[in-house]
Amino acid sequence: MVCLSLLAAATLTTPVLAEEPVGTWEKREVNGMQLETPFALSKSIDLAGNLPPEAKEKIDAMTSAMGGGEDNFIVSVVTSTYKTGVTVSLDGAVKGMVNGMAGKIGDTNPQFINNTIKVSGLDARKGTYQKSLPDGRLLRLEFLMVARGQTIWSVQVFTLNDKTAGDMARVLGSVALQPAP
Repeated sequence: MVCLSLLAAATLTTPVLAEEPVGTWEKREVNGMQLETPFALSKSIDLAGNLPPEAKEKIDAMTSAMGGGEDNFIVSVVTSTYKTGVTVSLDGAVKGMVNGMAGKIGDTNPQFINNTIKVSGLDARKGTYQKSLPDGRLLRLEFLMVARGQTIWSVQVFTLNDKTAGDMARVLGSVALQPAP
């Protein structure tokens, strides 16, 4: 199992938009996953070249697509494909992602919710992490991770505005995977 704290680095960077936010909710496809967002997502960016050596030994490919709107509402989709023989663990991926992201804001003991669910008939984890920031704002992360074979799809939705909680739920509730080829 690989610690996926590097996912946090990918998701805490400023989103690169493929185009201006469209303002209307549309279904979008990212690496075999469909989801509904109110803005366009960037084209998938290859992250494999930026992996540390210990991760490169276990991961064949890693891509990220992201976009953002008003009120610091950010959606990130990271797709990681592990090499044959590497054990894929959704719980390990969740823990690595949350720990890495929390570490970026100084939280060394993050407390988060992580529930087992099914998405498109596949094992998945859905959860929430939130933390008060030094400036008084509340960072809220809602996430969904789905595994099929050696691939994990991670959808992460960030906000600093409580008014977007319904939008976060809408994004995650819309996630579906295309059938395996």
